[in-house]
Amino acid sequence: MIKHNMRDSDYYKSGQHVKNANAAREKALVSIQHKRVNRIAAYYETPTLCANCAGPIKYETKNNKFCCKSCAAQFNNKVRIDSGWQRTEESKKKTGNAVSIAYSLLTTEEKEKRQKYLRLNSPQKQSDVEFTCKICGTTKIVPYSLRDRKTCGDKDCIVQAKVGVRAYINGRRKIIWFFNPNENKDVLLESSWEVEVANLLIKKNIEWIRPKFIKWVDNKGTTRRYFPDFYLPKFNVYLDPKNLWGMANSKDKMDKIAKHVSIVYGDLQLVIDYISGLK
Repeated sequence: MIKHNMRDSDYYKSGQHVKNANAAREKALVSIQHKRVNRIAAYYETPTLCANCAGPIKYETKNNKFCCKSCAAQFNNKVRIDSGWQRTEESKKKTGNAVSIAYSLLTTEEKEKRQKYLRLNSPQKQSDVEFTCKICGTTKIVPYSLRDRKTCGDKDCIVQAKVGVRAYINGRRKIIWFFNPNENKDVLLESSWEVEVANLLIKKNIEWIRPKFIKWVDNKGTTRRYFPDFYLPKFNVYLDPKNLWGMANSKDKMDKIAKHVSIVYGDLQLVIDYISGLK
């Protein structure tokens, strides 16, 4: 039986096999990446929600029950309090011994920092305080430990607070701080197209703001929140420049929203032409 060595063949010596192997590898990588993007896109259509704050959980940790350790702690502590659960003396003794050993290993400086932190943050030693939601302005009394929260806990407020740090299918967008003279403050823009539109509106002296979300209902009856890029109060119209990929993946959503509000969306040039025609 004669054995043929591939390395002695003209095909191998020509180097064509290397090109074919590399081409097959590239094709496989593109296919894998495409499937991953589709899986992530499908997940964010109906993401898993945190059991505590009802916010969307990232795709990478979609099997978790909570979006972060803080939510897990808040939820579990509330369950324990509501159920009247009490630790046994044996459990307290075991934990106390472990804490004592760990505390004894700290340096003097670390012990002082720990004592100072406990004095300032211990909820048992502080009375309830008045809290004002930074989104809706609602004021209520909350435990001292929750004094630094940004929102009142309402789902709409939580979603609005995440503007600028929301997760997207292709990762988090690069945000740009832009001064809006109409609101007399810096606002977050999320693309070069948005910056171009903002500059044109300022140049034409047209008042604009970064609007809050618009609620809409998808085909499954789920309430969604859509964030337009701009709102022109004088003309009562929303603007949202979108690339071809964005248009292809949000046609159904935009058709539903356009039935309830006046909105100009699509290619950047289309939005620019609309602004140019305003007086």
